[in-house]
Amino acid sequence: MTVGRLVLAVALVLVTGCATAHDVFTNPTGNITVPRQEFINSYAVVKVLWKQLRENAELACASAPQGQVSACFGKLHDIDTRAKVLAIQIEAKILVPESQIDWGVVTGLLSAIIGLIP
Repeated sequence: MTVGRLVLAVALVLVTGCATAHDVFTNPTGNITVPRQEFINSYAVVKVLWKQLRENAELACASAPQGQVSACFGKLHDIDTRAKVLAIQIEAKILVPESQIDWGVVTGLLSAIIGLIP
């Protein structure tokens, strides 16, 4: 699966699976409401896709030019740390629906890991 397809799949799962079925774009409060089970199911799919993307990034780092391998793996380690923080936020959201998720972190992580893959 190419990176583009993977990112498209993540976007489709999040938008079509959660948003359009629940009047997200017409909700006047500015809040997006997703049934808890659908959120949990979508998160499970995203975790699988993230693992595939992470493996592709690791392979890209391993095949990077010799002088760039350690820098690439350093960036990947930073991404892993940020992903763990995000996972804690998401799991907190599942347990306590009133908690907040920093969606800027989500887009930042996707941008960072995609940047490692040629």
